[in-house]
Amino acid sequence: MKRQSQIDTMANYTFTTYWVEGTKEAIHQLHDAIANAEGWTSKAFKNLGINTEGKEDEYSGWFRAEWHNPKVEDKDDYSVLQFEEYYPWERGTMMPDLFEEERFEGKLTHLYYYAEERDSGVFQTNDAEGKYFPNRLVISMPPEDEDDEWVSIYAKDEADAVRQLHEQNLVPETLNDFASIKQYVDEKFGEDSFEVATIQEVYHPFADFM
Repeated sequence: MKRQSQIDTMANYTFTTYWVEGTKEAIHQLHDAIANAEGWTSKAFKNLGINTEGKEDEYSGWFRAEWHNPKVEDKDDYSVLQFEEYYPWERGTMMPDLFEEERFEGKLTHLYYYAEERDSGVFQTNDAEGKYFPNRLVISMPPEDEDDEWVSIYAKDEADAVRQLHEQNLVPETLNDFASIKQYVDEKFGEDSFEVATIQEVYHPFADFM
């Protein structure tokens, strides 16, 4: 039975993108397990032959988390798996569990992520070097059509954000800094319509399994 996503029925979900490095064999096994789990995190673990007994009550992360859209990129001597996680209120804890499985010891080597939960103002990454996620700012502003979703721009710095705002014709090209852009947007749409959030760099002990 195909799982019905909880995203539309529960607020305050944290959306996380993961990048997992490891051996080609291990990464492709993990990709296939997620791709054939229909979003169920616990089913992905079962697809890998991992016992989930006692971890699937309705209040556990194993029940409430969703994993979606796995993609693999093969490098010369390793592979990278990218996928998305939806989890209420915070980033899930299932990936560290997976890294600690004996079958993946020494085969999954690095874990990078970007996590976002806007209602709580959470914008975090452990990718300090910007290997997979170089952005450090999130820009939000209202759309021209009030029925559309707010515009979001992810940028490395202020100059990059201004460039993207110009390229998307969201603000006049004569405006070249956040101060003047904020004044323009706030006058057009109302006070505090131009929002700039800083993405926090956080250390996480599961970033490196070497």
